[in-house]
Amino acid sequence: MLEIVDTKELKAAAHFTFNNMKPCYEMYAVDWDVEDIYQATKNLKNFDIV
Repeated sequence: MLEIVDTKELKAAAHFTFNNMKPCYEMYAVDWDVEDIYQATKNLKNFDIV
């Protein structure tokens, strides 16, 4: 069964997002890294699916 929980490791979530988006960032020359994603999402509600 899947469960949605608050993200405990926001930096890890940012790293996961960066890895998933990296091909798009490269294709469209988006100059973002893990820290940029972390800064953009740290004040939002973030969830993990476990």
